[in-house]
Amino acid sequence: MQVHIRELAQSSNFDLTATKQLNRLNRHVMNICHLHKWPDFRRVDETIDTVADQEAYTYPATAGFIFTDITKIEMKDPEDNLYWKSIPMVRTELNWSRLGREAGGFPDAYLLQDNATVKQIAFRRNPDFAGTNNVRVTGYVEPTVITSTDSTQFRETALDYILVELVAADILDQRVALKARAKTLFEGARLKLSKLAGREIKPAEIMIEEAA
Repeated sequence: MQVHIRELAQSSNFDLTATKQLNRLNRHVMNICHLHKWPDFRRVDETIDTVADQEAYTYPATAGFIFTDITKIEMKDPEDNLYWKSIPMVRTELNWSRLGREAGGFPDAYLLQDNATVKQIAFRRNPDFAGTNNVRVTGYVEPTVITSTDSTQFRETALDYILVELVAADILDQRVALKARAKTLFEGARLKLSKLAGREIKPAEIMIEEAA
């Protein structure tokens, strides 16, 4: 990756392991991650255990990843052969209050919340049963921060090349004489991202200003 960035940015001294450049790289990786539901960042977590009559549980953050977009939450139903059953997100605060007045049972809805110390997933009705690893959370997670390695979590090599183009464009854009070249690289990266994501990626979605 460093070799390609040096070539495109016309900078033989570019050091991808330098803190400033790693920060630049990670900002673009994070941004690309949030543009589309890339399969590389889809995770399934089954680490939550239910406790009878307990409403809230610590938000899953196992194996060093953090969910940024939960797409489905399921729970094993002890009254139905322990089949996994989907639990919808509550629609309104009014419905959440109403569910809080009902007796425990299999949950009708979940809610994401923060109790000022930890992030949580709360269920109402409260589960009236205990179970081990009986909550399944599916969704998309933040990319792991790149520290000193020359690799990413992207499965598609094309995304690595797009990342290279964006980093090189950033570098070139800071040199007045090469701003036109920076614009060309940036536009090429945008078009490739649009094709992979299956929608138009607008310039503002991937333009990241250099941090001070």
